[in-house]
Amino acid sequence: MCAVFGFLDYKEKVSNAVLKKLIHYLSVAAEVRGTDATGIAYVRGSSIVTYKKPKPAHKVKLFFPRGTRSVIGHTRFTTQGSEKRNCNNHPFDGHCGTEAFALAH
Repeated sequence: MCAVFGFLDYKEKVSNAVLKKLIHYLSVAAEVRGTDATGIAYVRGSSIVTYKKPKPAHKVKLFFPRGTRSVIGHTRFTTQGSEKRNCNNHPFDGHCGTEAFALAH
């Protein structure tokens, strides 16, 4: 079991303080589906940044810069591949041609 959560501020009206609280609450609520690893991905400029740790959400300080408008996140319950190897934790980042992406499932 795992959990995916996210937020999209398409009208650019949510303050950074509110977004930080919201993502924190969403990630901690998602812990019921996985406590082995926690991660987020967000857009900074023209790049996608992923941040993930092999820890439960309540022990991870999730960071994203002011002005962030979309975040996806994931909490993981390990079934295959050790959470100690961060490449096994979500979100995953990659490229398709010249385009970057991040995904969680």
